[in-house]
Formats: sequence, C-alpha cells, structure tokens
Amino acid sequence: MGKIWYENACNAHLNNWFASYEEAKQYLADKNVVAVLGLTDQCAGYWHSIKNNLVDGYGTDGWHALVWQLISHRPIPEFTSS
Repeated sequence: MGKIWYENACNAHLNNWFASYEEAKQYLADKNVVAVLGLTDQCAGYWHSIKNNLVDGYGTDGWHALVWQLISHRPIPEFTSS
C-alpha cells in the first residue's frame, strides 16, 4: 500500500509493539484513525464499513472511498524548476 496511508501524525500509532495481530487490530479500532489521517468525520462510515482494517478491507467500496477522500484532500505539493 506504499506511503498513501502514512501521515506524520501516525508515528505515535505506528511505533507500538503487540503480542498478536488481534491485539494490534483492537488497539487501532480504539483510535480515531480517520482524524489522524486528516479525513473528515464523513469518512468515519467508510472506516467502519471496512471494520477499521485497511488490510482486510482492501479493494472494497469503503476502502476505495477512503483512498479517494485521502487523495482529494491532500495538499498539492509545490514544484519548482531548477
């Protein structure tokens, strides 16, 4: 999935270690990942539709809606020519 889901604000959530995948899923389910990614509250429904799991939700309508919202709300970087 590359860097599309990475935001600097996610560092606090990505630097945790868990004994199991289930423990990690529960931790993330308890966090407001939608807000951390900078998405609107409108996206919370998409997040819940994939059961707070980007891996298991990959390719679903909810996942695609989140990707679209993420891409369309990111600031466009400025490019300068040398």
